[in-house]
Amino acid sequence: MKKNTYLITFATVSIVLIFFISCNSIKQQDEISNLKSEKIVYSAKAFPKFAKGFKVDYFDNYKLIKIYNPRDTTQVLNTYILTDKNNFVADSIKGKRIFIPLNSFACLHSTQIGYANRLGVLDAICGVSEAQYIKNQYIHKKVKQGEILEFGSPLNINHEKLLSINPDILLLAPHPGNNFEKLEEIGINLVINTSFLETTPLARAEWIKFLSCFFNKEDYANQVFDSIVNKYQKLKELCKSKKDQADIFTSKKYGQIWYLPGGESYMSKFFEDAGVNYLWKNKKTYEALALDFETVYAKAASAEFWCIKDYFDGEYSYNQLAMEFEPYSDFKAFKDTNIIFCNTFKNSYFEDGIMEPDIVLADLIKATHPELLTDYKPKYFKRLLKWK
Repeated sequence: MKKNTYLITFATVSIVLIFFISCNSIKQQDEISNLKSEKIVYSAKAFPKFAKGFKVDYFDNYKLIKIYNPRDTTQVLNTYILTDKNNFVADSIKGKRIFIPLNSFACLHSTQIGYANRLGVLDAICGVSEAQYIKNQYIHKKVKQGEILEFGSPLNINHEKLLSINPDILLLAPHPGNNFEKLEEIGINLVINTSFLETTPLARAEWIKFLSCFFNKEDYANQVFDSIVNKYQKLKELCKSKKDQADIFTSKKYGQIWYLPGGESYMSKFFEDAGVNYLWKNKKTYEALALDFETVYAKAASAEFWCIKDYFDGEYSYNQLAMEFEPYSDFKAFKDTNIIFCNTFKNSYFEDGIMEPDIVLADLIKATHPELLTDYKPKYFKRLLKWK
């Protein structure tokens, strides 16, 4: 009797389980079927016109972003599948899946803050690296209040802190020598940005479109970027009227080496568009040129302009420059007070400058062709006037 009761109970439970599993399976199949049939209506799409480091393709229920080395677009560095949590993407679509729109993200480099600021998504930032170098006051306030966590330097990331905030993604630039395998091992979603390898000002600024894809803000990004292009191109056209181009060189020596941007670099393009003759423009390389002082002096001693970027706590002056290395005072640009200086300690060039190429260009035009922009007040690059 007990055996029959046990068999009846077992059969009943089995039938219930089979029914439950069958219903659940049907439900899952229905859900997958619904997900497959659900299409995204894109209000706008973002396609790069100048940038070479990313490409976006739009499909019925996901976006596919490919990241390239802008200087060698045969190199595909990573692929991202952007979709919302309610959409099904087949396993045959290869790439790292990122659910969008993002709720939060962390930044390893301050340039990402510049993009986020112009896109209007600063409030999504939950973690930053090296807050002491960040100029954005909103970020400083949130770090101080503990609402944004600082997690170390790019070369010494505090994995525990980063994991504690659990950002949807960590945005980073794949600089040589950086190893982020440990971050992936602990489950941090890494998204790389190769904007720093782009070789023109407009190409770097266009990466705002890349970030916009993660927030479904392509329409706004397109508007912002189109406005930048319009202003930049007008300034560039303004300089075409200058037939006699003054010579310019840049940087200063560190130790025994003077690093100068190559002729196909970002800064070289700025000088070209500002209507000045960069003395190393014919060195067709993206990489920095490592020269000694004598080589630079032989070519640039009589150049009209000298452009310097430096991180200096205080008021920089000609006297300060000569104190660093007395032979600097032998350059014509030094003697004629034609040094153009950008103090990155005091301004947000590395954050906001990337999204304000039109302003950087206007600064350089004002310094080298002041008659073209008579009422303009420079923001980043200014004529160095103080002797002491």
